[in-house]
Amino acid sequence: MATSQQAAAPREHVLADRWRVTTERLVEARSHFRFLNESESMDIAAMRRVARLVHDLELERHALARAMEQLER
Repeated sequence: MATSQQAAAPREHVLADRWRVTTERLVEARSHFRFLNESESMDIAAMRRVARLVHDLELERHALARAMEQLER
């Protein structure tokens, strides 16, 4: 049982790092979207790209959360 827990520790660390990086990127993308939304000249193509990025990052965080939850079991 101890070897199973030892093997899970590095994976847990990697997942935590990916969670942190994804969260930082998500905060930046949301901020960028707000900036684009509040600007006087609206760049719809840029807004769509950033909105898609926000969506993708949210999906990634949900997947990471599920993976971390399964490691805890």
